[in-house]
Amino acid sequence: VLARVAPLPPRAQYCQRPVSLAHSFGTNPRVEEFFQTVPNMPRLLHRGRLLSRLALPPTHANFPHPALIHAVCAAAASWCAPTIYERSTRARWTDNPIANDKTMSFALKQAAYGKEAVQDGLNTGNRLFDVVRAMIILTQVFIDDTRMLECWAYSGLVSRMLLPLGLNVRSAELSLKSVMLPPPADALEREERRVTVWMAFYHDTVGRGAQSLAHLADGRLPARRLAGAPRCR
Repeated sequence: VLARVAPLPPRAQYCQRPVSLAHSFGTNPRVEEFFQTVPNMPRLLHRGRLLSRLALPPTHANFPHPALIHAVCAAAASWCAPTIYERSTRARWTDNPIANDKTMSFALKQAAYGKEAVQDGLNTGNRLFDVVRAMIILTQVFIDDTRMLECWAYSGLVSRMLLPLGLNVRSAELSLKSVMLPPPADALEREERRVTVWMAFYHDTVGRGAQSLAHLADGRLPARRLAGAPRCR
């Protein structure tokens, strides 16, 4: 008689992937929908690089920060068919109040998970470039849901993080001790950093205009040569 083998717990089944994150066959279609249907925001990320990072084990240092994955899923859910995000059944494995809130749509649940992950990323300082881009994408989600106060708060925090992260300085200035991120590894990352700066400036302008509140980004940014920008002859 064959002995019955106890099933692995959910976390072990998906390589210690956080419970709030869908498994790969649930996440990857949302990422594809993000790049295919969401306007403007996909410029923040390189599709091939993000998908290759998602293929890594969740314990890998280069695996995308959960905040970024949740933000991408939240943005994509507003544009894709419900069949894309109804495949995941991981919510039944957790007693998280967000997962069990029947009044929230899938997109808003992912945004709530993203806010929790952003807070964790800011507390730990882990993969801050991912966290900043997640905040920018969540800012757009807040705009679409007319949550303009959260838009202003997030866009303002992103604007304040540009300088210490070194996203708005040239490569020659990245040796400053105050810069937290290393120089970009290649041209793709350099382009992602440039787009991040401009998206931060755009959302800060939207948040200020909608609420008549303070403009936190440097108003001289459009006249400044950003990291990796060629010199004019």
